[in-house]
Amino acid sequence: MDLAQAHADLQRRDTGVKFYLVEHEFSQSLSALKSMIDIYKLNIIEICWLSSNIEEIIGIVETAANIKELVDVDHVTALSEQDLTCSSKIAHIEGQLNNLSNEVSKVQVKDLIEVESKLKSSLDLKKRETKQDLEKEKDHLKILIGSVISLNNI
Repeated sequence: MDLAQAHADLQRRDTGVKFYLVEHEFSQSLSALKSMIDIYKLNIIEICWLSSNIEEIIGIVETAANIKELVDVDHVTALSEQDLTCSSKIAHIEGQLNNLSNEVSKVQVKDLIEVESKLKSSLDLKKRETKQDLEKEKDHLKILIGSVISLNNI
């Protein structure tokens, strides 16, 4: 079911609620009109005026009844329940995504710490190798200088 259809179904549900309100108002209006006729013994002109109002109200009620026939209240209720179910599922999925995001962040931090440690070890090793190379060069130069001095003494 797509979003547009769900929206249309919800609008039809709202129409059903509106129909109920119109029907209720009609019932109250009709009762009030009957009471007025009984109590005040309205004259012919007033009765004609009331009759036209009643016909107008009946037209509205008939229109509302036609709209109600178009609305499947059970279907609208089912859609509403599906909407609630989907909303709770979405909230659950969002929670799981947040948990996964936190786990990924923890793993990334752990990996970064490990890489930093390896880099430090690598730098320390490189320093030691460079220092050893310098010592070797120093020893080599001492030997060369010693050789040059020996050759000069000869």
